[in-house]
Amino acid sequence: MHTYATIRDLRLVYFDGSSASKLASGSMDVVDLLIWNEFDEGRIWDEYPRIRALCKWGKKWGIDGYVRCVATRADVFGQFTLFPKDANGFVGLQSQSPLCLRSDNYYSEVMVCDFEKSVDLVSSVKIIPPSSPIRHTPGQPIYLDPTLPPGWRGSPRSYASMVFEVVHSGSWQNHRGGEMRFRLDFSRFITFFNPKVKSLVEQRRVQTREQYRAKGISMPDLDSIRSTIDLAYSDWGATGSGVDWGSMVRTIQDRYAKRLELIDDLLQNGGDATEVAARVREQILALLTPHMPFGAYEGDVKGRRGWVGPVAHRCSTTLTRWVTLRLDTSMTPSERLIKESIEDVQHEICRVISEIWVDAFAIEEETDLRKFSGLVGEWRAKVLKLMDWLDWPMWVKCSPQCDEPREMCYLPMWPWVEGGWGYYEPDGPRLEPKCIPRFSPYPSFLDDPV
Repeated sequence: MHTYATIRDLRLVYFDGSSASKLASGSMDVVDLLIWNEFDEGRIWDEYPRIRALCKWGKKWGIDGYVRCVATRADVFGQFTLFPKDANGFVGLQSQSPLCLRSDNYYSEVMVCDFEKSVDLVSSVKIIPPSSPIRHTPGQPIYLDPTLPPGWRGSPRSYASMVFEVVHSGSWQNHRGGEMRFRLDFSRFITFFNPKVKSLVEQRRVQTREQYRAKGISMPDLDSIRSTIDLAYSDWGATGSGVDWGSMVRTIQDRYAKRLELIDDLLQNGGDATEVAARVREQILALLTPHMPFGAYEGDVKGRRGWVGPVAHRCSTTLTRWVTLRLDTSMTPSERLIKESIEDVQHEICRVISEIWVDAFAIEEETDLRKFSGLVGEWRAKVLKLMDWLDWPMWVKCSPQCDEPREMCYLPMWPWVEGGWGYYEPDGPRLEPKCIPRFSPYPSFLDDPV
């Protein structure tokens, strides 16, 4: 196992998502479109040409390397694998992290273009080999030296136990909303979900979330993305507004995620409709109280909705109002897009809970018990639609909860899924989290026979 440390701050391009998973369903689209203008299924495993092309692509901006995510078996082979130096002095570096692990030349996490100018060797240790061969590419196992060290007693680790530790360590990052162990520069954030990328907007109108991908983008839209990248990466001295956008996003999720989950549970499993309506009113009131002007309720507001407008507006703009007033001229185009996205999310959340508040405001005075059941049904539909639209990561979990600490919640990740090694079909049933044991015998799909 080789352990390295960076010798300076590295300028890395981070491709979010499971962007190093070898799938034909879209995970590698963005990288290949940027360097090769197309996604070719026949080049899925061409990692060495891919890193060389990436380093050539990013050289004019001074890019040191690239970060991609994938779940693999780094604990087998160590933290880094080096491609041999070629005639041009190029060295490819691949490494592991607890979430985005790697094993051999065909998986990667951090890819550094100039190894000697970027990292120092900290230690190099020969580790205990596994008890079974490891798959290298589909159908091609790697056989490691099975020799155990002098004085060793008992069995070495099984393949299944090592795979489990990969998915176990990956689970530490499941609900953090992106890679947290790099300092992300949101002022240079680029997304193919930009509404200006019209060809992909139209494509997504007829797709499920699992089918979304960058393949299918028009060449003019791809050229526009490239221009945006060039603008963002050409001036590294530009620092943007200084707003911590990542913290702002987490604040929104902290504020609403658990509360919406509770409201959803009350509406679906709360029992008596009268009690459910009262409890939901209590939760909505807690969310909206900070945004309610004292004089908003003068006069008879029952049956009217206009009075809630100022409440909904304050709710939806509370985090970004100051940014708009004070920092608008210093924001980069990337920051403006993030701000607009935050405001869109806030607007939709506040719109839904404000509509429910109008219904619930005077519900305690209602005498027609039949109306309670009707309102609970309407609220349930609105909250379900909102949560489905938000699709936040903390809601992707096992239900019922796992038997901790003996079990863990496994979120399906390539290449270990129940359909078989490396299998994933976006048009098929949605992959769901499931509880798996933390000790042997492990589920068969983690055993990856060769």
